[in-house]
Amino acid sequence: MKQRRRFLRVFFSLSALFTAMALVDCGVDAVAVEGCRTLEFTRCEQGPYCPNLRVSDVAGCKRFYRDQCLRGLAVATDPGDPAINTCQQAIVAAGACAREGLAAAQCTGYEFVAEAQEPCDVVLNPHQITQCAFLLPTPSTGGSAGAAASTPTPAPNAGGAGSTATSGGGQGGAP
Repeated sequence: MKQRRRFLRVFFSLSALFTAMALVDCGVDAVAVEGCRTLEFTRCEQGPYCPNLRVSDVAGCKRFYRDQCLRGLAVATDPGDPAINTCQQAIVAAGACAREGLAAAQCTGYEFVAEAQEPCDVVLNPHQITQCAFLLPTPSTGGSAGAAASTPTPAPNAGGAGSTATSGGGQGGAP
């Protein structure tokens, strides 16, 4: 009888805890979930051309970002399909340069915001190019600045090592 009461207390306590966690964590504030997936899947596809990213499992990388992007992009408003597509094309151009072994000065299809870097830097950190600058957080006038939107890092066991995350608040994974 004591064991049954103990079991019921634990059961109801855990039920209440899981219910509270579900209510607190649910929300519909994710921005551009599909846009995030488009960019992350593209980065996963270009990752094998950049040895320093260590992406050996493109499918695993995509599985990771399929779920990771449920948080959306770490931006205030949806940049829209034209901006996402332009950024995606620039990442593909950088991947092509990396595949061909070209240096940044020999590449076209994207433009760095800051000093010239290598094509693989675009795949790792697309926010560093003009076409993907919308991934950078906008300065806020009050409160906390929020998560910096750059690019995701390779997913555990997805074959990569990375930097920051494109998906909102996402740390971990990468292309």
